[in-house]
Amino acid sequence: MKLDTTARSISSALRTARGYAISNNTEYYVFFDPATTPNTYFISDQEDGSVVEEKIYKLATGVWFYDPDGADAIGFTKGTHVNAKAACFKSTGELNETASSTSVYIADGNDATTQYKKTITVERTTGRVKID
Repeated sequence: MKLDTTARSISSALRTARGYAISNNTEYYVFFDPATTPNTYFISDQEDGSVVEEKIYKLATGVWFYDPDGADAIGFTKGTHVNAKAACFKSTGELNETASSTSVYIADGNDATTQYKKTITVERTTGRVKID
C-alpha cells in the first residue's frame, strides 16, 4: 500500500511540474535525492534545484529510489538534461529527454532485489505519466 501511495504522489509531482512549465512558459524540474533519509523529491524552476517551488516530499518509510541498472545514478534515465537525478519539463510540456520515455524506480527496500517495486514512466512528447 505505501508503495502505491508513494508512486501516486511522485506521479502527481511530475504532473504538477509539467503544468507549471506550461503555465509559466519556462522549464521546471522534479529533483530526486537518494542521499537523504528518507529519500526526497521536490519541484524547482532552477536547473541546480537551488529554489524549492513546492515542499520537499518524502518517500514513505521503507521505500527507496533505486537504479535497475545498478549504476550510481537513480531516478530518471540520462537524456539531454545535465542532471540524471532530475526530470526536466520544457515550456511546451514535453520532457527534456532524447528517449521516447523515461522512468523513475522505487522499491519497498533499498535495492532492486525486492519483489515489491514500482516504475513511474513519463512519455517524452505527451508528458503522460504511467505507473507499473
